[in-house]
Amino acid sequence: MKTSLWLLSLFFASSSAIACSCPLDTQTWWDASDDVALVRVNSTGVTSGHPIMDTPCVDDGPCVVKQSASFKTIETFKGSLANISRLTSGYGSGDCGIPLVAGAYYVLFTRGGSGQIGFCNAAGPYAPRYPYARHSAFLDPFLVSLRKAAKAPGQSVMRRPVPMRFDAFGGQ
Repeated sequence: MKTSLWLLSLFFASSSAIACSCPLDTQTWWDASDDVALVRVNSTGVTSGHPIMDTPCVDDGPCVVKQSASFKTIETFKGSLANISRLTSGYGSGDCGIPLVAGAYYVLFTRGGSGQIGFCNAAGPYAPRYPYARHSAFLDPFLVSLRKAAKAPGQSVMRRPVPMRFDAFGGQ
């Protein structure tokens, strides 16, 4: 019995150690970010790297498989994504990853030129406007608030809209 309790406590301790934890307040991310932009993912793939940082694997360090994506900047609200060549994200379940879907839109809040994105510093995926025009009713006001904040420091940013479900992207 003691062994079972010990193993159970070890499981919960290790699960919480890798859980995704971050402020979800969009204003906090706006204020802390060097760069904020709306992007569209062009294509996706797989890569490997450090589980948290946007760095390659090293011989004696941790290494995980990640999603990778090429992207096009649609609109920049703050800073520039010029130093970011690809986006990477985990797969979720504690690594803070979000699905990278080709054709989907994301709002990125980045720092230090890192292309590592996830639940904390990215909003999305959002479907293209057509044929999913109904979704733009949620995304457009958010983009308007980012434009206002970019032009008038101190202007508050509205809460991120809920991303689309996968079935909106044709079951991907």
